[in-house]
Amino acid sequence: MLGATRLVLELVNGADKQGLSEGLLKSIAEFNFLHFGVVLFVICVVILVGVSMATSEPPHDKIAGLTLETADEPVARRVGRDGRDEAPPTGEGQVGTKERTETELEEELLDLEESERDRRRDLFLSIGVVICVALVWIVFA
Repeated sequence: MLGATRLVLELVNGADKQGLSEGLLKSIAEFNFLHFGVVLFVICVVILVGVSMATSEPPHDKIAGLTLETADEPVARRVGRDGRDEAPPTGEGQVGTKERTETELEEELLDLEESERDRRRDLFLSIGVVICVALVWIVFA
């Protein structure tokens, strides 16, 4: 909503920057778009943290299977509009209880090693994104 408002103000102000009279609206319309993006990000973070702090934590069974921490936990059964239980979608909530074989343990170890490589790759890619954003900011500011 804030971004759309700024866009409309910028369009009303025009390319010659004479469409709005001096004041708050003109200042918002002429505010650098990169700086405005940072302001919007900060506003979103404040809202996110504020709502998280103001509301109670959801029951654990409601978030089972939704977060990385609970990805391998069974999903709670859902209740339909008619009040009857609905079965979880195929593949959800199926946690095996069989014992692991040596081969499965070796595969899990390999998965952990790949996971560590993936984390390092993600870190380098994230650093690259930050560098690209900084370069865009410097060039277009």
